[in-house]
Amino acid sequence: MRIIHVSNFETKNDLAFAYHTARKLSFGLVRLGYAVFDFSDRDIARAEGILKHRKFGVGPTNRKLVNACRNIRPHLVLLGHADVIRPDTLAEIRAILPEVRIAQWNHDALFVPSNCVKIGRKLDVVDATFVTTAGDELRQFARPGKIAAYMPNPVDSSIESGRAFAEQAPRYDLFFSSRNPHARRMWDGVPTENEAIARQLEAALPGRRFALPGLPGNPHLYGMDYIEALGGSRIGLNLNIRNDGYLYASDRMGHMLGNGVLTTIDRGSGFDRMFREDEALFYSSAGELVERIRYFLEHDQELRDTAERGWRRAHAMCDGARVAKYLVEQTMRVPLSEAYEWPTETY
Repeated sequence: MRIIHVSNFETKNDLAFAYHTARKLSFGLVRLGYAVFDFSDRDIARAEGILKHRKFGVGPTNRKLVNACRNIRPHLVLLGHADVIRPDTLAEIRAILPEVRIAQWNHDALFVPSNCVKIGRKLDVVDATFVTTAGDELRQFARPGKIAAYMPNPVDSSIESGRAFAEQAPRYDLFFSSRNPHARRMWDGVPTENEAIARQLEAALPGRRFALPGLPGNPHLYGMDYIEALGGSRIGLNLNIRNDGYLYASDRMGHMLGNGVLTTIDRGSGFDRMFREDEALFYSSAGELVERIRYFLEHDQELRDTAERGWRRAHAMCDGARVAKYLVEQTMRVPLSEAYEWPTETY
């Protein structure tokens, strides 16, 4: 099967975000034996735009995708946050290739209104929509003859290469990374919780070694600097804009678990459906989070054992090839080849 994967492959940033979901899914699809052709819509739009301005390259980029589909004749066009690509372009591709299947995936939160708007723009021209939030919130994306389904954040052993649980001299006790250089306290009108919680923990646990890249006053970490910092951390703070979205977590949760870091998980997120209590640091309140972190930091072997179990579970359950296979099976409407540990009901 031939697949054109349209997403942001980050060449603008010199592969600083090489651990992005798009790359993991492409790697996974290749491992499944598919011919995968990556189409980096934002990079192409900048290259084609006047003065390298992305807005002026939208038209040429859409024409290039149509021509690429003519040349490759893909069986599947997979879109990941491909905001440069217009719905009418996908309709044109379907007119040229009537048998083609088209799917979109999205790993941003559904409690951010603008993200729902972006997903909604392509609902009429795709066959399937996959989002890293589960439950009834997906119903808003259901359309007759099409599906909306949950997908977990994938991990990839060639990218998440750290083994923090085996690190004999970890550099940090607690790690949290914010991708927003200004750590805004509002995100599209939604108050953010993550920075406040990280700062509260920093105050409640004096003397502990915190790594908080991206928060005010702390430089970002990119590329292997980021992966190596994770691999040298004992506990990863899996903190999101909000922590009560059903099975929603930033892809940083996959980075932490995949690199063998003991990962904090709010029980309100529902991830106890996918991970056991002895595979992560579960908590139900800020007070419990502080106490459980303090406990694990004082019981190093239990911390390491729990982190290793979570690492094994994440790689077994959410391997990029396994997640990619699930996306293909759902989109192509073939029976699921196995019993996946995440919700597989569609809307």
